[in-house]
Amino acid sequence: ADAKSVAEISLAVREVAELARARRLTRELLEDPTFTISNLGMFGIEDFDPLMNPPQAAILGVGAGLGGPDGRTRIRLTMGCDHRVLTGAEGAPFLGSVAALLERPEALTAEPQQVAAQVTA
Repeated sequence: ADAKSVAEISLAVREVAELARARRLTRELLEDPTFTISNLGMFGIEDFDPLMNPPQAAILGVGAGLGGPDGRTRIRLTMGCDHRVLTGAEGAPFLGSVAALLERPEALTAEPQQVAAQVTA
């Protein structure tokens, strides 16, 4: 995934989702995940503690979007890390980058150097 564009990752996710719906996933597609996203927000769950399955290094929990007093949508993100691989201090900047990209999704289509500048701004 570190060498793929957002469009390439999106296409791969759609292809795997189609295989899952058709019940044609292979073991190779499910083995050895490094990072997982668990979204319970679509069920109205505001926040939760996602649990990793070995050999994952980290998991991101995504809660339901709620309207804030300023009218902006707020989403609770929770990340769990296997501290043998990634400490919370190392994971926090990543989580901050995810939040920044969710706040400005147009940055996802920018060149990597532009994304880094927008996320740290």
